[in-house]
Amino acid sequence: MIGPMRRLAELIALAGFALLQPLLDMLARFPDFLVVHDARVSDVALLVALGALGLPLVCWLAVVACGAAVPVAGRVLHGAFLGLLFASALLP
Repeated sequence: MIGPMRRLAELIALAGFALLQPLLDMLARFPDFLVVHDARVSDVALLVALGALGLPLVCWLAVVACGAAVPVAGRVLHGAFLGLLFASALLP
């Protein structure tokens, strides 16, 4: 049985590949987006922090809550989240 911190680490790692890397790539390709929207450094830092930790934390909380009620369901939900993130990381 894997612990909750390892589950969180797995979700953060896959979310980094699936969500954060494309977001940072798009911002690097189109820096004018930040200029047009008059984004400050704190806005960019918040965007990156939410991209890196927002979705993984929400998924992890759902896995922990579901696993507290029914342990098998928590494992299944964790696997489903990993599968979705892995599939989205493979998309072009």
